[in-house]
Amino acid sequence: MAKDAFLIDDEEDLKHTSLYPPLEWSKVDREKLVILESAVGPSNQFSSYRSALQVALRSPPTILVPFFSLFVKDSYFLIEECSQKLPNGNVNFESFLRLAKQISDFITWNKIKCPYEKKEKILMFLEASTVFNETELFIASYERESPEAEHERENYKIYKSRLS
Repeated sequence: MAKDAFLIDDEEDLKHTSLYPPLEWSKVDREKLVILESAVGPSNQFSSYRSALQVALRSPPTILVPFFSLFVKDSYFLIEECSQKLPNGNVNFESFLRLAKQISDFITWNKIKCPYEKKEKILMFLEASTVFNETELFIASYERESPEAEHERENYKIYKSRLS
């Protein structure tokens, strides 16, 4: 990305910078996607992601972007565990400890300060940008790069019909 892409005077200029590069999957470095997929893939209950998260927590000030939906899901199941008593009627303190650790980790993530300077114009642009639902996201993707395979063309037709 060009250094001057962050020296933008108005929102209209922002749309014509390298922040909006033409994207073609054929130009994407697939090896990096494989690495990303292995890091955040759902296999073994997201074990690779969870391991990376624990390493990042032990070595602040690492920039950390938690997978929030996974945090919420884990918290939900921990709360469910906490509500169930042990067979002998006692409170399950191990579940409460895991929940406390989960919340403590979240507080730690929240306290980490980002060392990078905030660019107000880019922040404003991102906050004002449209958030697509799943159908709109697929259509935007297919309009950005035309569907090539037959199943992609069929999916595109299905998604377009949903908007009609």
